[in-house]
Amino acid sequence: MDRIFNFLRSDLFLSLAGGFALGLAGLTVINPANASSADGDAGRSITVGAPVHVESPAPQ
Repeated sequence: MDRIFNFLRSDLFLSLAGGFALGLAGLTVINPANASSADGDAGRSITVGAPVHVESPAPQ
């Protein structure tokens, strides 16, 4: 029981819990880009990813 209590008071647990709380607070304040919204915010989002290469048909 003392080990559990000591872990809950440790710097590691407090920093993990604080980071989790900050992450949840950030998600509630900032609307994620993939959130479903009726006003079209998702249409103005920027997505970063690999470029899509379209192969052109071979000349005949």
